[in-house]
Amino acid sequence: MDRDAQGHVPRVGDRRAGDHADHRAPIELLLPAIRVLHGRCAPVRVHDVHLLEARGRARSPAQVLRTLAVLLQDRAALVTGGAQGIGRAIASCFVREGARVMLADVNVALAEQVAAELRASGARAAAHGIDLQRVTEIPGLVEHTVRHLGRLDVLVNNAGVEFGEPFFEVTQDTWDTHLNVNLRAMFFTTQAAARWMKDHGGGAVVNIASVQGAVFSPRYIPYTVSKSGVRGLTSVLAVALAPHGIRVNAVAPGWCNTAMNKLEADSSAVRERLKLIPMRRIGEPDEMAEAVLFLASSRATYVTGQTVTVDGGRTLGAPPG
Repeated sequence: MDRDAQGHVPRVGDRRAGDHADHRAPIELLLPAIRVLHGRCAPVRVHDVHLLEARGRARSPAQVLRTLAVLLQDRAALVTGGAQGIGRAIASCFVREGARVMLADVNVALAEQVAAELRASGARAAAHGIDLQRVTEIPGLVEHTVRHLGRLDVLVNNAGVEFGEPFFEVTQDTWDTHLNVNLRAMFFTTQAAARWMKDHGGGAVVNIASVQGAVFSPRYIPYTVSKSGVRGLTSVLAVALAPHGIRVNAVAPGWCNTAMNKLEADSSAVRERLKLIPMRRIGEPDEMAEAVLFLASSRATYVTGQTVTVDGGRTLGAPPG
């Protein structure tokens, strides 16, 4: 950065004596500041640019410049189940924060499409097709990630399945699929990633749990058991991996606007479920990604073994009166 003869570092909006020109921050500096309005993972909208202009874009140049700092600069992240829903939102959020991202998904065509869209925006992203029920393929996923991204700093265990059956109709296949994808794969993916992380400065693991681990529905018994297990797994892995410089946390989403939870917006089922949420709305994938970003970043360096619930107050137990 240029300095004047007195060693002064120019700041956005600085004026010299007799200088009456407009030194407001250029509009390109305001784009990252929009994240202050809607969260760091929210997409930029033209309306937000105009709003910041109207507020006076040079009023607080220091605040604008602070927003330019990205949280995952030069980090490499592996996101399982990254082709859609919360996983896709996490991947998009991470690349906006400077990360290189590998999307692992059973739907390789969709994962490739998302990775291509991220690359088109200037990000470094790749995709890898994998069925995480095949545990023997998981070490290869980590090797593929390191080979393409150069390293592995963050693992997000997002891949999961959910489908409901009445208690007396639950089959062994239903049970095994939920436990294999939602819990067993999470353990072995973390194990494979941690083998690399422990020898390369540590890292962060974020598991995707669910409020179904605390709010119980008899139609989703295998899913509930698997997600309850995620909470326990997160805690014990945090203890096991802390000596290796690896933090392990979880995010438990509530009802979120994804294909997995799709219902007719004006249906009676939606209206009844909204009555149980004090905030009276469903969550968005970007809102879940915000919590994951925090736990994956250097802002959470003293946080491990925790499950952060993002549910609009659903698990508080009582709707507003």
